[in-house]
Amino acid sequence: MIDECAVFFCGAGLATAGLTQAGFRPVVAIDCDEWAATSHNLNFSDHPPVVIANLQLGSAADLPSVARLGQSWDGLAWLSPPCQPFSMAGKKDPARDLRSKLLLASAEVAEALPRAWVVTENVAGLLKGNSKPYLDDLLARHAAAGRRHAVWRLKCEDWVPNRRPRVFIVAAPVGFPGEFPVAPKVTGRARPTMAQVIGPGFEDVDPEFVSLKPLEYLLYRDISPGGNWESTERGSLARRYAGLLGIGPGERRHFLRRPGWSEPAPALTTNNNGLPGRISALHPGELRGFTVGEARALMGVPSRFVLGGNVRNRMKQVGNGVPPPVARAVAKQVLAASGR
Repeated sequence: MIDECAVFFCGAGLATAGLTQAGFRPVVAIDCDEWAATSHNLNFSDHPPVVIANLQLGSAADLPSVARLGQSWDGLAWLSPPCQPFSMAGKKDPARDLRSKLLLASAEVAEALPRAWVVTENVAGLLKGNSKPYLDDLLARHAAAGRRHAVWRLKCEDWVPNRRPRVFIVAAPVGFPGEFPVAPKVTGRARPTMAQVIGPGFEDVDPEFVSLKPLEYLLYRDISPGGNWESTERGSLARRYAGLLGIGPGERRHFLRRPGWSEPAPALTTNNNGLPGRISALHPGELRGFTVGEARALMGVPSRFVLGGNVRNRMKQVGNGVPPPVARAVAKQVLAASGR
């Protein structure tokens, strides 16, 4: 049934939350992270528990969960393979990161489920440089199987106050004769800001955060929200640090920059602390990283959603996730195209 979904690399269940909001019912969920699986099971206790398994290239189609769905299954297969090989936070060299091969696990799952819709989600870095050949290989496999497909590049800040450009590779069932879905858009309203979501009156459901490292604190203490290293006084540690790296006036405006209240948060990572070299995921009003609760809110995670583990586990689960409102928007387009 098209209203069923199977979620691979499901993590804590942020994508699953969006899919259920769109009207899908998860029948399979697979991940190798036990803490993430625990969180997923806590939030979707009325659905089958997460299968703890390593989805490996060359064996994805052999997983019992995939085999049980069968070639006649016409639901939605959603895959969020590791993005680190293709992201700024990773090695920036997919060939040196074995996880890059997991992108093609999407093709193997698709080939095992010819009647299913297949959505593969990853970072926008997949579209360029030495990451693009991996995307091209996946698209070639879809084309060879007779699947019509499209690549959607979406800006998550259209839905949630989080700069998080994502890529969604949408592949229709083999031989699908209908009208192919178009990428979702948000119209008629301004992009949400941090002030609207975690500003005055915000009730933090999980106030723990990971403390800044001493160097991070010293570098950012003179930078006001919305400012960067150049907005500090001459002789500040931030200016001296930039000078040591050979950064001159007017260069690299995002270097040692703190976000302001009136803008979206930077892309939240798995630790969400200050990261010298790009816009830092720091709280606009306090010199600290975001709390887990703030990070959740900035990702559009429902307040009732439960995360297990210590503060670093929980922050990792948020940083590895897909904003539920974005997953919901993509899933709704697929559901509408299916005619259900």
